[in-house]
Amino acid sequence: MQLSRRLDTLAKAVSPGHRIADIGTDHGFVPIVLVESGKCPGAIAADVHEGPLQRAKDHIKEVGLSDRIATKQTDGLDGIDPDDVDTVLIAGMGGSLMERILSDHPEFFAAGKEFVLSPQSEWFKIRKLLRRMSYRIIQEWFLFEDGKYYVVMKAGPIPDHDQISPVSSQERQDLEDLFGPYLLQVKDETLRSYMLLQRDKKKEILARLEREGVAWEKSAGLAQELRMVEKALAILSPKGEDKMRYCMECGTKLKERLLEKEGMVPYCEKCKTFRFPVFSTAVSMEVLNPARDKVLLIKQYGKDKYILVAGYVSKGENAEDTVVREVMEEVGLRVTGLHFEKSEYFAPSNTLMLNFSCVVESEDLSHIARDEIDYCRWFSFEEAKTYIAPGSLASRFLNRFLEKQEAIGESL
Repeated sequence: MQLSRRLDTLAKAVSPGHRIADIGTDHGFVPIVLVESGKCPGAIAADVHEGPLQRAKDHIKEVGLSDRIATKQTDGLDGIDPDDVDTVLIAGMGGSLMERILSDHPEFFAAGKEFVLSPQSEWFKIRKLLRRMSYRIIQEWFLFEDGKYYVVMKAGPIPDHDQISPVSSQERQDLEDLFGPYLLQVKDETLRSYMLLQRDKKKEILARLEREGVAWEKSAGLAQELRMVEKALAILSPKGEDKMRYCMECGTKLKERLLEKEGMVPYCEKCKTFRFPVFSTAVSMEVLNPARDKVLLIKQYGKDKYILVAGYVSKGENAEDTVVREVMEEVGLRVTGLHFEKSEYFAPSNTLMLNFSCVVESEDLSHIARDEIDYCRWFSFEEAKTYIAPGSLASRFLNRFLEKQEAIGESL
């Protein structure tokens, strides 16, 4: 079954091995894919309306999963026992309704359940509720599909041992509630495109109201919304953006213009050409031993945390050649096979990171580049999960790779 991008993101956000309760299940597609793929052992598909629930029952029966996916006609989480689920998934409804459903059942928060949520409006209400319940947003996605923008949040309880730093000001807290702490931190590009459109729309409305002589008091709320949008855009602007203020060919100052399916893009009026922002490209690698049961982690630049072997792509070099070169230069090992895994834009250094897994000819670490590598060692896959720098891009790449290996039951 092929899911839409939004539904696929919801499914990917659920932690492996979790039993889910899909509230407002509609067709039942997400629990079907999760259970059918083996990612989830079982599920509850719930909906308040008989019609959508019957469609879900029919689809579940068609794929032979009636014994593993239960259906329930209920309002929100009414009648669902927290002991029967590990993840609560709610999507396709407004923020106010979702807030009411969650607020009515604090026992799911008290039990430390995982939440995967996709409110269609009033996102800030859900973020505020999670904060009140001592929950944190673990990851957040901002998507554009079929002409609409969607947000997906994965949330869990704040661990007792975690020290959560308070935000620097009430204004920063308001920005995080409105636009998402995770999305602001990673400088999400889709959110930024959305905010640029919102900024231009609000400016246009305010200008029209001014021309029509509308009293300032009646437009003050909209003006405040515009200020918040502009403050968010200042946070979302990627490092190195100032390098793209002028055309790289003629030096003319660039202006942002809407490009269909791309959002707001710098445009040179003299060259009549869109100038896409420039960024660096680098590779990172899960370096595997010949038996493919260990991964190599390194320490670098005097830091105490382990990371993956990585390096920048040189001009004229393809990414695969960079993998081979960097592994040889940094740890003195010859690559015998490699496979592309995943890419992710890393905003702090304005870099597109390309992640590969690769196998090397031996476990010999006697030829590492001491001027680049402080320390390195081989770890079992389970050990690597513990030692990799927590919360880092390297940990996200490594954990994705290991999850894939567990899912397919084989190495490269």
